[in-house]
Amino acid sequence: MRYFIDFEASQFAEEIISVGCVDESGRSFYSLVRPKKPKKVTDFITKLTGITREEVLAAPEADEVFARFYDWLDKSEALKFYCYGDCDRRFALNTVGAVTDFSAQTALSLIIANIVDFSVELRRHFKMKRSIGLAKAVSYYRGEEIVQRHNSLDDAVYLREVFFRSRSEVIDKCP
Repeated sequence: MRYFIDFEASQFAEEIISVGCVDESGRSFYSLVRPKKPKKVTDFITKLTGITREEVLAAPEADEVFARFYDWLDKSEALKFYCYGDCDRRFALNTVGAVTDFSAQTALSLIIANIVDFSVELRRHFKMKRSIGLAKAVSYYRGEEIVQRHNSLDDAVYLREVFFRSRSEVIDKCP
């Protein structure tokens, strides 16, 4: 089963503060996450993501969120998680040490062990030397400019769209 996942994280500590995930059939999971260091949800992070320190203080802890995430996963077949960029694996690594619940540890470990940065595949698909931003890729496929709000569920949905649309085209040269 393929999953398209995105995390938003606190500044400097890089703990997950929101998780958004969509499976290949379109089912979705979203939650805010209370980090161990909520003061690292800085004004910069709030401006970027819209997530405030007050919201994460009211959110469930990573143990609860990732235990629910583990229950949500379809574990009947091999799992593959697609992210966009090289930060999400690091965010999961920074969060796994803060969880004690077995299901939460398992969920984060599954993500860490099975995550693929799709921006690398898309760069090859478009025959480019550097990766492009997710918003630019979505804008290309939709034919209209989109503004990325850095909402983890929105970004997971965008990634799923780009994944399937890129798989159904052949590129001879960078458009």
